[in-house]
Amino acid sequence: MKEEKKYMLGIVIVNYNGEKFQNEAIASILNQTYQDFKIIIVDNNSTDNSMKMLDKFDSDKIIKIYNNENLGAAGGNNIGIKKSIELNCEYTLLINNDVILNEDAIAKLLACKKDIVCPKIYYFGTDKIWFYGGKFHNFRGTISHLYYQKEKYKDKQTTEYAPTCCMLIHNTVFKKTGLFDENYFLYYDDVDFCFQLRKNKIKIYLCSNAVIYHKVSLSSGGENSKTAIYYNNRNRFYYIKKAGGIYKPFALIFSWISMKFKTADKKIITEAIHDFKQGKMGRKEWNI
Repeated sequence: MKEEKKYMLGIVIVNYNGEKFQNEAIASILNQTYQDFKIIIVDNNSTDNSMKMLDKFDSDKIIKIYNNENLGAAGGNNIGIKKSIELNCEYTLLINNDVILNEDAIAKLLACKKDIVCPKIYYFGTDKIWFYGGKFHNFRGTISHLYYQKEKYKDKQTTEYAPTCCMLIHNTVFKKTGLFDENYFLYYDDVDFCFQLRKNKIKIYLCSNAVIYHKVSLSSGGENSKTAIYYNNRNRFYYIKKAGGIYKPFALIFSWISMKFKTADKKIITEAIHDFKQGKMGRKEWNI
């Protein structure tokens, strides 16, 4: 009996109506100098042509998984991670479908030989940094990106927080942290995951030589879209409740006050707070 192929890397991409940008991401992956991988595309019940458009590549590296409903970033990533583990991959690379990778990005991430490693991320089409290191603000229940929208940076080895729009993870890590909390659906699931890494004393390393470009939040309508505002606000409270520790009372009060003083999109923020108080997590069942 022929032994099943073992891949070094399972690349997990969650898709929801990504026809405007997904193929560019896939092309940049297939063009990598490192080629020992499978691309696991988890489709969250898209209604556009994004999955059909993948036929253009005619590649046996692409595995398509179709969900009957939209499970969000957290649920979609979990399905992809399970498939990566099933394929006996050593690593999983979580990556958004609205990014473009330099052709040697994956090779350089793997060369670090760390359990968790992330690249330097620029805004697409610019020399401005979107992410190169991040930190937790426990008192507020938030995180921040270092060097955000800057062109210069100081090199560093590790970071407290990193987004999962491009994160290389050794598959043994999930035995310690578990998978993503699907109550978040979208946004803050990565914050929670990084918190689990901290609890388990697993460091997140940075690789400045690995570079990608991010078309930020296009899949959810942009950083200031109503979708982003709703999930970020609701999930912030959920994260504080779950992980706040001794900072929990202060973070809840600070978050409540800061949201109440926001005049823009007050209706959507009020709805987010209401849903959190009612325990309505996961996917929002109405058009925002």
